[in-house]
Amino acid sequence: MSKDGYCLVLGGGGAKGVYHAGVWQALRELRVPVSAVVGNSVGALVAGFIAQKNIKGLDSVMENLGLTDLVSIPEKLVIDGEFKLTRSNFKEFISFRKQIFEKKGLDTSPLKKILNNHLDEFKLRSLGIDLGVVTYSLSSFKPIEIFIDQMPEGTVLDYLLASATLPGFSATEINEKKYIDGGVHDNIPFAMAKNRGYKRIIVSDISGLGIKRRPEIAGVTTVYIKNSIDMGGVLDFNRSFLKQYRYLGYLDTLKAFGKLYGHSYFIEPDNGIVIKIEKKLETAAVKKMVNSLLGKKADKNQQPDMSVRQLLPQKMRCSKDLVYSLADCAASALIIERVKLYRFEDLIKEIELKAANVDFRIKKLKKAITGRELRSLIRQIKKISKQGIGLSDIQNCPWFYYRIVSDIVPEPLRPVLFSSITALYPETASSVLFLKIIKNVNLSRDN
Repeated sequence: MSKDGYCLVLGGGGAKGVYHAGVWQALRELRVPVSAVVGNSVGALVAGFIAQKNIKGLDSVMENLGLTDLVSIPEKLVIDGEFKLTRSNFKEFISFRKQIFEKKGLDTSPLKKILNNHLDEFKLRSLGIDLGVVTYSLSSFKPIEIFIDQMPEGTVLDYLLASATLPGFSATEINEKKYIDGGVHDNIPFAMAKNRGYKRIIVSDISGLGIKRRPEIAGVTTVYIKNSIDMGGVLDFNRSFLKQYRYLGYLDTLKAFGKLYGHSYFIEPDNGIVIKIEKKLETAAVKKMVNSLLGKKADKNQQPDMSVRQLLPQKMRCSKDLVYSLADCAASALIIERVKLYRFEDLIKEIELKAANVDFRIKKLKKAITGRELRSLIRQIKKISKQGIGLSDIQNCPWFYYRIVSDIVPEPLRPVLFSSITALYPETASSVLFLKIIKNVNLSRDN
């Protein structure tokens, strides 16, 4: 069994397992050699498809995944792919609940059917990719970490199902012993892969429920891929969510292997644009603007880029990609769509377009705003700052509130409100700088 390639470790997380499919797509495109795959729960299911090299089957299952693909639920209780209880289906629910108690859990026969339709034990054993899963025995109350060469003939698909038997599902029976989801022991079985002897490991962590043991990475080359956006729950089968979350796995993987830049965004590198912006950062006018935003006098002994870095959020100040970090901040302050692959030029144009839209709104407000409306806006900004409301919950983007303060709010109130906005949304200060710079940068590749 070859240990030259990477061992791919796939964590559990229900519906969020579509992320693993995106990770696998990116790894194939990057031609990253994978000689083994270890999984828990939905990670075990995806591991089976990868070990069998059944790309079409995995794509088909992930594109159509729904709650009824996992467990048997009466049609009347499923609305738009999700379990919903209404007055009209309450009687059906009572009967369904009785069945659950009788079977000691939800019936997983739909999931078993999917495995039988798409996976084949002979192929899994003969294709040369090592396969391991973790499950938990209810018979011995012990975790079971098992690889394909340790599984008795005819039980491979059963062990995949056992690993994915979530609490509340009917336990999977193998040779008269009952098993449930391995997440009660180790949701991300890194140690299992390491103990097998693999020295190069890629982890795909989808923020699922269960026990997460800290990986002991000493002596192992590890690439850790984790969902960079918290988008949904383990039983969220909304079609739009599934599609986006899978794409997020693809993008996060490309970034993990250094193919994309950005902190919150996914930006294709463009050295030409970076050089042009770096030249602007060195001009006297920009240095003056930076010091003004920092509220201090110029320090002749400090490198120019160090002053610019002080405008960035703390988590980004050590980034080696200063220009991409500035763009990332501007995009965040304008709440531009994140789960998207951007050419750098296109992201800048999107930033300019959104900023122009805010400019237009501010001009209209400035002309027509009443004193009462202005006081209401100020109260809104104070409330946002006081309560620490996140980006997804505010009525307007942080840049809009920044512009309200800088263009409309009376000057004596500005310092306090500026501090409140930048404290809660630290991307805002560097956005001011980036938006000023790109107004004077020709993005054309010919210049």
